[in-house]
Amino acid sequence: MAEGGLRNQGRDDHGPEYVGIMTLNIGKGKNVDIRRPAVESVLEAHPQDIVCLQEWDFKGDFPAIYNDSKNNDSKVGILWNKKKFKEVDKKCIQEQMDSFFSSHGVTSFDEDHLANMIKCLCLEEAVNVISTRSCVVKLQRKDTNAKVIVISYHGRRKDSNQDDKKGDIVMLQMLAKYLSDKNKYIPVVIGGDFNLNSREVRVCNEFTVRRKGEDLLDYFIITNDTEITGIQEITNTKEIKHKKSTWSKLKDIFGHTAIFGRLISDRERIEQLEGEVKGLTERIEKLEGKNATEDELPEENNWKAK
Repeated sequence: MAEGGLRNQGRDDHGPEYVGIMTLNIGKGKNVDIRRPAVESVLEAHPQDIVCLQEWDFKGDFPAIYNDSKNNDSKVGILWNKKKFKEVDKKCIQEQMDSFFSSHGVTSFDEDHLANMIKCLCLEEAVNVISTRSCVVKLQRKDTNAKVIVISYHGRRKDSNQDDKKGDIVMLQMLAKYLSDKNKYIPVVIGGDFNLNSREVRVCNEFTVRRKGEDLLDYFIITNDTEITGIQEITNTKEIKHKKSTWSKLKDIFGHTAIFGRLISDRERIEQLEGEVKGLTERIEKLEGKNATEDELPEENNWKAK
């Protein structure tokens, strides 16, 4: 990681409670001289605490606030804000993944999930796809010690069989559930270019899709014990001049836009739920008080139907 230089210092504008998360396919095979500064520009303009990257085929010169992990076989990786997070249990996570893949994931399926898998693909093929097209890290917050498992994923090519891709994503969710179970049921967030419209995804009971639009191929799949709010799409970056051309639209540079939102912690979700319960309680009490007042009115003024 680049440590020096004003440009690479990056910005950490978020407060301690805010955890920003982004997924971005940075377009393998296109001109690195354009894509590298474009990625830097996006991260400097929209600093995130966790970034899932796909088609990351060059040595990053990213803002110095980040550490990273990368699956070099598939060019997928994850950046995280080293001021807020540290990677933990790296060896243990790898051993758990090896165990899952060696059993073809079958031990983690209930009958319904297994039937779904058998209908849509060969288990061995799905295992190969997920094991070679994903990057997994377990991160721990430095302030609260809260943990989350993050997976960056790049689905099969757009022209691959749709049912195969649907099956891959079922297998991916099973891996996520397996890792969550093995790590005391901590939340899991999958960010990626799934090469499949989110409306086509078979979502298992423990998961939810969080997206900006149904037609986008880039989105998040999360366990139900966490949440991503305020999802936005980044379509432009600052102008990047290369030779005689000027670039600013992300789709022209990467073939994709960037998707980001706010990852809500367990404590924040509890506070949200407590707030919702309090609000409902106040509304019920208000309605009950209103009804009691109406009941006390003279009969001719009590217009409410009996």
